[in-house]
Amino acid sequence: MTVIAAGFLAAQSKSPESMLGAALHQEEVQRDIKGAIAAYKKVLAVRSLNRKIAAEALFHLGLCYQKLGDAEARQTFERLVNEFGDTSWAAQARPKIVALTSGRAVDRQTATQLWKSFPAHWDPKLRIPRGQVVAAASIVSPKY
Repeated sequence: MTVIAAGFLAAQSKSPESMLGAALHQEEVQRDIKGAIAAYKKVLAVRSLNRKIAAEALFHLGLCYQKLGDAEARQTFERLVNEFGDTSWAAQARPKIVALTSGRAVDRQTATQLWKSFPAHWDPKLRIPRGQVVAAASIVSPKY
């Protein structure tokens, strides 16, 4: 009975949820960013990974890269938006992509996802006064 319980606990500790929890602990409590990156990559390597867990792991992986000043942060957030655009994690990643882009080209798929994320009440006919910056201005050219 003890062997079965130990085997069950070992299998349970390897679940994607527990792996994600360990990675979050490593990132936020231990402040071991490089170790957390490795842990998030292990979570993402799990077969048949739940979409919610995958999206959260990608978001935190992007945050880790961002903390290190690594250009991989933008690519990770773009992957999150492209693969899991309907999640709350993707909604949090969109402004980070715009902030990290700052003049760099955004691929068409990401630009489309970013554009779709604008609120429904936003009026596309709205004119922006000269000198003011809007995140979408670098993604879609206005029609004047």
